Amino acid sequence: MNKTIQLKGNALEIAKRIHAVHRKAEERREEIEADYRAKVETTEEANGLFAEMIVAAGIPEEELREWGLDPRYLDEHGIAFLTYDGEPAAPNIGDILQSMVSQKH
Repeated sequence: MNKTIQLKGNALEIAKRIHAVHRKAEERREEIEADYRAKVETTEEANGLFAEMIVAAGIPEEELREWGLDPRYLDEHGIAFLTYDGEPAAPNIGDILQSMVSQKH
């Protein structure tokens, strides 16, 4: 046999707090899911652009996963490099200087 009682006083106040905690958890879950979806979309977009960049750089598409973008100098100098095997190694200083000189001409 089921019983139901109406909560009053302190019990009602505690019930409100419990409900608020559950509601907040649900809101947070929705935020996390939205953030995850945005990250997935961003990753898919970046992967597509990376594939375009590889082709534009003259690298065969089958080597796509063997290269990595090294953008360390992009913001400050407007140049970027691709590094083989996905290891962002420091580019040769000669390459940096040559790229900077090429951009000025």
